[in-house]
Amino acid sequence: MQVSFLVPVYNTDPAVLTLCINSVLKAAADRHQVVIVDDASDREETRAFLNRCGEAKLANLKLLRNDTNAGVSSALNQAATAASTRSSDRR
Repeated sequence: MQVSFLVPVYNTDPAVLTLCINSVLKAAADRHQVVIVDDASDREETRAFLNRCGEAKLANLKLLRNDTNAGVSSALNQAATAASTRSSDRR
């Protein structure tokens, strides 16, 4: 079974994001994914951190960006839609 961690982001402190994302990426080997939705952050430190995440090109990390802030519910729905499962995990 694959687990998807949905992470909505809006101007979140990069230190908090680092703890969150690193802990998920180090856990559960290849049986998980992280889906981050940047909900139009305008904080430079947050945007720079997310740029580095995108540049890492990790197979189990998806980064989505919104042009306008749509709120946490919309960001979570977007992340859930983008989350995927391996075909071997589907029943």
